[in-house]
Amino acid sequence: MNQNEAFPFLCCIAMARFGALFVAGASAASFTNCGSDSDHLKVDLISLDADATGGPRKGTPFTLTATGTLDEAHLQGTVVVDANLKALGIVSEPVQATQAYEISPGLASGAASITVGPFAFPTNIPGEFDFTGRVSVMNEKSEPVACIDVAFNIPKATAEEVALKTETQCATASTDHISNIVTDGTTTTMDLDEDLNFVDASVDISVQAPIVPAVAVQLDSLPIAFSPTVPAGKLTFIDKNVAAPLRASDITVSGSIKLSDKNGEQWTCISLDAAESAVSV
Repeated sequence: MNQNEAFPFLCCIAMARFGALFVAGASAASFTNCGSDSDHLKVDLISLDADATGGPRKGTPFTLTATGTLDEAHLQGTVVVDANLKALGIVSEPVQATQAYEISPGLASGAASITVGPFAFPTNIPGEFDFTGRVSVMNEKSEPVACIDVAFNIPKATAEEVALKTETQCATASTDHISNIVTDGTTTTMDLDEDLNFVDASVDISVQAPIVPAVAVQLDSLPIAFSPTVPAGKLTFIDKNVAAPLRASDITVSGSIKLSDKNGEQWTCISLDAAESAVSV
């Protein structure tokens, strides 16, 4: 992944992390609130529909929906992850990271929501997917924004299907809605030519661990809708990390991730080069 392509990828990570804020009040088994009434994000509703029928399963669509209220604008803070990940039959690693950041225009105070899905974890992806641990968020004053304990497990399918073929191809076009991506030290900026409140990700990547064969991961669609909307214009992400970076493993990833809007038009497409990147897990 080259420098100019890194920021959209960071944006996806940031959206996922902010999405995790809404899970802080979950009563379902997959997510448990470990915060308190003093958290700046007050969760009103959280629903992972698959939990009502025994939890998510490969090949069966599930949807996460949540609503809540931020009692102040969120412009900077720190995400702390202390978890373990098992995936693809080859990954079994601790995930421990501390990421300090500043974003502009940031998240406005008031009502907020996120919907992930409907999404079916493909049956052709081998092994189980298990993410277990804690994710907590603090603001720039070290005040708690949210805290969640996660026990999210998608078990191995009883029979794996033949891998599906996707046509995810990475090509930067003049019509991309994300443009002028510039990284200068720890600051990355980009231009949005339309409001951002929805991303549909299609993934076609290969994950390689030492000795064992590479594993293909192909997802046709992972829709994520959220509010408040990020307005069109300049978007800035500042990496304010002072902690040690996440430990790099010997696992490498190659392929592409395409991000589209509600009309199927491309936000941008991220190329992952195994020769240039070792994935931190």
